[in-house]
Amino acid sequence: MLYWENSSGKLVAKVAHKKDFKRWRKGLTDDQYQAIVAAINRRIDGKKEVVAGKFCVECMGDATFQPVGDVCGDKARLFIGLLLMEAMMNREENWCAGPSVQNKGKHYRRYEPPQPPPVKAETETADAAGA
Repeated sequence: MLYWENSSGKLVAKVAHKKDFKRWRKGLTDDQYQAIVAAINRRIDGKKEVVAGKFCVECMGDATFQPVGDVCGDKARLFIGLLLMEAMMNREENWCAGPSVQNKGKHYRRYEPPQPPPVKAETETADAAGA
C-alpha cells in the first residue's frame, strides 16, 4: 500500500499521468509487463527506501526494461517511475511517497501507519469494576 506523505496521509488510489501510463502500458505485451513488474519488485524487496530517479536510471541498464524504451523512447524513465509507483501501490508492506530528494524523483520509504490503542476486552473491564 502506498500513502502520500503529507498531513492527510491518504492512500494513493491512482497512478500519476494516467493517460500516458495507459498508452505506454498498451505497448507492452502481458509477458513483458509481468517481467518488468517482477524485476521492479525484486529491486524493492528488502529495502527501506527508494529514490525514484536513481531507481529508474539503474533499471535502464537492465535488458528486462528494454521494451519500456521501445514503447515510449525518451520518456522511458518517466514510465519506469510510473511502473514503480504502481508496484508500490500493490505491495503488501506500507510505503509512503514523499517529495523529491535533490530533484532525483519521488522518495518512497517504508511506513507503519499509527495503530489505534488496543481495546480492552469486556472481561477485563468487568473484572476491574467488580474488584
